[in-house]
Amino acid sequence: MLKTEIKNIDTPLGKVQIKLCDLKDEKRIYPEYNSIVKICKKTGKSYQEIYQFIMDEAYKMGQEV
Repeated sequence: MLKTEIKNIDTPLGKVQIKLCDLKDEKRIYPEYNSIVKICKKTGKSYQEIYQFIMDEAYKMGQEV
């Protein structure tokens, strides 16, 4: 079974949830859909723009991927 953990992170656009997944040799981050949609509505930016923004912010904050 895949080990996952949900975390909340603060970004310049507000709080977002990310899912941390432990794979055998690595960790991956996946922004939660509802967090992305909420920011898209707030900013008028595309889903992909916000997805990438959250990924970049998670890396800056030291989240392991």
